[in-house]
Amino acid sequence: MTISDDLRQLSAAIDYLSQKRKDILDDLKDNPEKHGCPYKIGQEFKTQDGAIYKVEAINVLTYPSAEGLCAYYQAQAVNQNKPHDRKEYTVQIGA
Repeated sequence: MTISDDLRQLSAAIDYLSQKRKDILDDLKDNPEKHGCPYKIGQEFKTQDGAIYKVEAINVLTYPSAEGLCAYYQAQAVNQNKPHDRKEYTVQIGA
């Protein structure tokens, strides 16, 4: 085996892992309820002060950590009576 063969194998492994990571992140974003996200797009909830918020978007955020990659759901909700009032809620995936 030559160095070029090793580099080709390494490149193929990196491509595979990159695609696998993309597939996992896509699944987390497309199916948040399957992975324990307590929020759903369109869900409405009332806060302690009585304001009603509606979830408009759910994003998947990732951060490197000592244990590897940490993933979080970030739900973005809007106050139904004051559209300029927005809140973000973050939940760790797999915690």
